[in-house]
Amino acid sequence: MKQEEWLADVGSLLADKSRSAMLLVMMDGRAYTATELARAANIAASTASHHLERMENAGVLTRIRQGRHSYFRIADENVACFIEQSLGVYATLNIRTIATSCPRHLRKARLCYNHLAGELGVRILNAGLERGVFVMQSERIAFGDAAVPFRAALALPAAGEPYGRFCLDWSERREHLAGDLAADITGAMLAKRWLLSGTHRQVTLTEKGRQQLRQWFGL
Repeated sequence: MKQEEWLADVGSLLADKSRSAMLLVMMDGRAYTATELARAANIAASTASHHLERMENAGVLTRIRQGRHSYFRIADENVACFIEQSLGVYATLNIRTIATSCPRHLRKARLCYNHLAGELGVRILNAGLERGVFVMQSERIAFGDAAVPFRAALALPAAGEPYGRFCLDWSERREHLAGDLAADITGAMLAKRWLLSGTHRQVTLTEKGRQQLRQWFGL
């Protein structure tokens, strides 16, 4: 498939409000049944199944079969970042949309597929770069020397170098950390209960997490 054909195909998928609604639900990185997604988009289950099949065929979604049940999730982080950055363009063109479309609790902290987004995600990236927890290696982001105790606090392996990259945050319109590095950190923060996951991509910073982030990032 040529680039222009692929772009037109993906554009047509996102042009439907029901499909877009289902994609936004799946931006938390979880897998959902067709029934759950139909309910979220306020459409019939049969209609949702048709939409999901189209998105699966386009490579936007992945189907996970478990016994007689099927679950759907966003194919990978690249698709999630494409959606997040598309929302950023929308916010730029519609300056009032952030206040009306992104509630305060989601602006504060949310998941962008498998990594932290929102105000908290942006602040962690910026503070981490300033304090040497993160460093730039060419166009990639890696752990810096100052990250050794931080990695230990999160029980992240001292060996191995996952890398991160910038992802434009749609509500903040600044970059947050994405990639394997961000996924490892977010997963560990959830496991350590520095963060608690909620509904609709929401995450909440716990008191334990607040104390830890103050120590490592001065937040």
